[in-house]
Amino acid sequence: RGYGWGNQGYGGWVGAMAMQGLVAYYYDYIRTDNAVELNQCLYNHMGMDVRHRGKCRNGLPKCEDCMKTGMNEIYSMHYTMC
Repeated sequence: RGYGWGNQGYGGWVGAMAMQGLVAYYYDYIRTDNAVELNQCLYNHMGMDVRHRGKCRNGLPKCEDCMKTGMNEIYSMHYTMC
Protein backbone atom coordinates (compact mmCIF):
# COMPACT_ATOMS: atom_id res chain seq x y z
CA ARG A 1 0.00 0.00 0.00
CA GLY A 2 1.21 3.50 -0.80
CA TYR A 3 3.58 2.59 -3.62
CA GLY A 4 1.23 3.26 -6.52
CA TRP A 5 0.66 1.28 -9.68
CA GLY A 6 2.90 -1.79 -9.95
CA ASN A 7 4.72 -0.69 -6.77
CA GLN A 8 6.59 1.82 -8.95
CA GLY A 9 5.89 4.89 -6.82
CA TYR A 10 3.12 6.45 -8.86
CA GLY A 11 1.61 8.62 -6.16
CA GLY A 12 1.96 12.00 -4.56
CA TRP A 13 0.35 14.01 -7.33
CA VAL A 14 -3.29 14.74 -8.18
CA GLY A 15 -4.74 11.80 -10.09
CA ALA A 16 -1.77 9.49 -9.52
CA MET A 17 -3.88 6.74 -7.96
CA ALA A 18 -6.65 7.26 -10.54
CA MET A 19 -6.77 6.91 -14.33
CA GLN A 20 -4.06 9.55 -14.90
CA GLY A 21 -1.57 7.54 -12.88
CA LEU A 22 -2.65 4.26 -14.45
CA VAL A 23 -2.10 5.62 -17.97
CA ALA A 24 1.32 7.03 -17.00
CA TYR A 25 2.30 3.70 -15.43
CA TYR A 26 1.01 1.73 -18.43
CA TYR A 27 3.12 3.64 -20.95
CA ASP A 28 6.19 3.83 -18.68
CA TYR A 29 6.27 0.13 -17.73
CA ILE A 30 3.90 -1.99 -19.81
CA ARG A 31 3.97 -0.48 -23.32
CA THR A 32 7.38 1.18 -23.28
CA ASP A 33 8.58 3.13 -26.31
CA ASN A 34 4.99 3.50 -27.45
CA ALA A 35 3.99 6.99 -26.33
CA VAL A 36 3.91 10.43 -27.86
CA GLU A 37 3.49 13.81 -26.15
CA LEU A 38 0.36 15.54 -27.40
CA ASN A 39 -0.29 19.26 -27.66
CA GLN A 40 -1.61 20.25 -24.22
CA CYS A 41 -3.79 22.96 -25.74
CA LEU A 42 -5.68 20.45 -27.91
CA TYR A 43 -5.71 17.26 -25.82
CA ASN A 44 -6.67 17.16 -22.13
CA HIS A 45 -7.10 20.95 -22.26
CA MET A 46 -7.41 22.41 -18.75
CA GLY A 47 -8.11 26.04 -19.59
CA MET A 48 -5.05 27.20 -17.70
CA ASP A 49 -2.09 29.36 -18.53
CA VAL A 50 0.82 27.25 -19.76
CA ARG A 51 3.28 29.83 -18.41
CA HIS A 52 4.28 30.09 -14.76
CA ARG A 53 6.58 32.82 -13.47
CA GLY A 54 7.53 33.75 -17.01
CA LYS A 55 8.49 30.22 -18.13
CA CYS A 56 6.67 27.46 -19.98
CA ARG A 57 5.27 24.81 -17.63
CA ASN A 58 6.35 22.04 -20.03
CA GLY A 59 9.99 23.12 -19.83
CA LEU A 60 10.25 24.15 -23.47
CA PRO A 61 11.75 27.53 -24.37
CA LYS A 62 8.55 28.56 -26.23
CA CYS A 63 4.92 27.58 -25.66
CA GLU A 64 1.58 28.59 -27.08
CA ASP A 65 -1.14 30.27 -25.03
CA CYS A 66 -3.80 27.59 -24.45
CA MET A 67 -6.19 30.23 -23.12
CA LYS A 68 -6.52 31.45 -26.72
CA THR A 69 -7.27 28.02 -28.23
CA GLY A 70 -10.69 27.97 -29.89
CA MET A 71 -13.28 25.51 -28.57
CA ASN A 72 -13.66 24.04 -32.06
CA GLU A 73 -9.94 23.10 -32.04
CA ILE A 74 -9.97 21.20 -28.71
CA TYR A 75 -10.33 17.40 -28.81
CA SER A 76 -10.69 16.72 -25.07
CA MET A 77 -10.96 18.75 -21.86
CA HIS A 78 -10.13 18.16 -18.25
CA TYR A 79 -12.00 20.02 -15.51
CA THR A 80 -9.46 19.72 -12.64
CA MET A 81 -8.25 23.32 -12.91
CA CYS A 82 -11.76 24.83 -13.06
